[in-house]
Amino acid sequence: MFTNIPGMCESDQPSGFICPNTQVFGTASIIWSVIGPKLQFSGGQVYYALTFFFLIGAVAPTIPYFLTKKYPTSFFKYVNLPVIFNGTGSIPPASAINYVPWAIVGFIFQFVIRRRHFSWWAKYNYVLSAAMDSGVTLSVVFIHFVSILCLECRHRVIHILTLLPCQLVSRPSVS
Repeated sequence: MFTNIPGMCESDQPSGFICPNTQVFGTASIIWSVIGPKLQFSGGQVYYALTFFFLIGAVAPTIPYFLTKKYPTSFFKYVNLPVIFNGTGSIPPASAINYVPWAIVGFIFQFVIRRRHFSWWAKYNYVLSAAMDSGVTLSVVFIHFVSILCLECRHRVIHILTLLPCQLVSRPSVS
């Protein structure tokens, strides 16, 4: 991709290929190696309050646990705070376009369809999940071979990719 897409991983790339994962990794390496955690997270420093989130992360899962013990039929038995905290760890490079469709599909198939059509859900949910994963994989392979092998199609694929970030979604800002 670096040879075929001009300006790949640069902030002014017109198609939105700005590589946010690379930028987050670079920022994290600067924080932990060049600046050092002592200058940022020790007492009296700017990010000192963030160190208390270790305590919050250790105590927070006990709240739904005890609420589930007190109210066993409530929705608290479905709350898993370590999973929620771990999921938010990927938000810096990801954006709403990565999380919102995932949350909507997850809510529909794991809550709505499971409650209203349990027999269908029990029979086809894992098959549907495998089909969706396979569909993404096959579409990536298809787009790769179309853009590499077919010179006439390559211009169309690149044209489609330049139309993707149009007015429907906004690209994440790089600061």
